[in-house]
Amino acid sequence: MNSDIEEGEMEKRLARAEAAIAALAPTYVGWALADIEKCAEWLAAARAAPDADKSADAVQALFGVAHNIKGQGSSFGYPLMTQLGASLCRLTRNRGTLAASDFELIASHLAAMRL
Repeated sequence: MNSDIEEGEMEKRLARAEAAIAALAPTYVGWALADIEKCAEWLAAARAAPDADKSADAVQALFGVAHNIKGQGSSFGYPLMTQLGASLCRLTRNRGTLAASDFELIASHLAAMRL
């Protein structure tokens, strides 16, 4: 009987979580665009950084925002955002300096996300 109570409670929690996601879904696009702009700011900071340490800090900050995008996209019905976020995470995870081609590839990811 105890497992029936736990199962019922779990169903209620799941229903509440799904309702919360549904309530937030209309605002997702605005959040996503704000996160994309944060990534663009970090990309610009990494490009302009005077040394490798500052560039690495900016790249890791970009990674953190990309990780959020990756985690949220599918939850709100945008699986392509999750895929692009995952790819951006792979490009920036544990990276210090980036080559010019890396900067362009990151910018291309951000352009695709904006669309």
